[in-house]
Formats: sequence, C-alpha cells, structure tokens
Amino acid sequence: MEYNDYINELNKIKKDSINGLNKDWKVLESVYLKVNENGEYKKFIGNTVVIPLNNEDKKKVQIIQKLLYSELNGILANELPEETFHLTIHDLCNYFTADNLEKCMKNSENTIKEVFRELKEIYGNTTITLNSNGLFNGGAAIGIQFYPKDFPDFNALINMYNIFEKVLPLKKILIPHVTLGYYLPKEYTYDEIQTIKKVLNDIEFSFEITLSLNALTFQRFENMIKYIDLFSLKDI
Repeated sequence: MEYNDYINELNKIKKDSINGLNKDWKVLESVYLKVNENGEYKKFIGNTVVIPLNNEDKKKVQIIQKLLYSELNGILANELPEETFHLTIHDLCNYFTADNLEKCMKNSENTIKEVFRELKEIYGNTTITLNSNGLFNGGAAIGIQFYPKDFPDFNALINMYNIFEKVLPLKKILIPHVTLGYYLPKEYTYDEIQTIKKVLNDIEFSFEITLSLNALTFQRFENMIKYIDLFSLKDI
C-alpha cells in the first residue's frame, strides 16, 4: 500500500467507525472479557509489542482523555492511567489470537528477541513523527487515531508491523492509535450511542507525537492497566 492510500484508508476507517454508531451498534465481545460492570479492568492476559509515549506526549494525550471523560461521564469504563499510554505496533498472544495462550506466550519470547535484534540493526537510531487524526470508535474502546507525518515515517512504521506480522499474522491493517478508555460491558441505549457519536465528532484537536523506535518494548499484560516490560530494543 502506498503512503497516500494508507492515509485515505485510515480516514475511511475513522469515518466508518463513527458513522457505525447507530441503533444496531454493540460493543465488541472483548469488552466483556476486559472490563466488569463497574468499569474496572478484569484479568486479561497476553503479550504485545508497543512503543510507550514519552512524558511530553503523554500529557498531550491526557488532556484529550480528560475532555472526553468530562463529556461522557458515566458512559465509559475507568480512565486508563497516563503511564499506560502507548502505541501498539503489533498484538501478539491473547485469548483471541492463540488457541494455547500460555504456550504462545512462552514460545514468543525467544522469537521476538530475534526480531528485536534484526530491528535494532535497521531502526536503532530512528525516530518517527505521527499526526493526530481525531477520536475514533475502536469497537471496544475510544482512542486517538494517528497517521505517519510523511513517507519515511510511514515506511518505518509499516516495515516494523510487517516484520511482526510474519511472527503472528493478524491480517489486519495497522491503525496507529492511543487508547483512552474502554466501553462498559453492556448494551448502550440509543441516546447513549448518539451522545458518544456527537462527542467523537465534536472534540477537535491537532498535535504531533514523536516515537523513538529504540523504545520499542515487548510487554506482558495482566489486564488493560497492568503492563510488564520484558525487554526493549535499546536493551537488546
């Protein structure tokens, strides 16, 4: 996929995600495994490859999160803590991607270490810039969508994703995003859905984030607010 085609596809995904908030919309099944009825995060185990945001960019994201929650008070699960803000490069083992979760997680560590060594040779000193593209409905959560600022940023991001895709194919397009908070495990009323839709359309902002690829990190998670760093690119 070419750079401009990728940007157009991300814009379409964002638009469709918001337009899909109609009377037939329901939260994804994964919400029921990740969140309880009180908005607290349940045990949900897996591992993933992410780039944590730097402190400056976390503050930018948190401003939008606070605004979102002020508009959707009581509609979403508990706010995700600032320290969890990250951009997922590739999901790996979880209840939806692996038939045998523990085996997948055990086997993936050595494989991912080898991939990290390969990536360090290519991207060890690289930074990429992403532009914000507004809020979008992820089906399980609301997040800020981002897009690569220019072709070199796009090329590095997609190349990294494709390398991990060979390890555990998801066969999905990478949607760069930072999750702000999850939906509750329930059926939303039509009025609540329309409130969500209006807020996603109305909140406007524009900023950049800068990601150091050296900070690429292999993490294990116990739930959606407890991530454990196993190793990062700079450690390999």
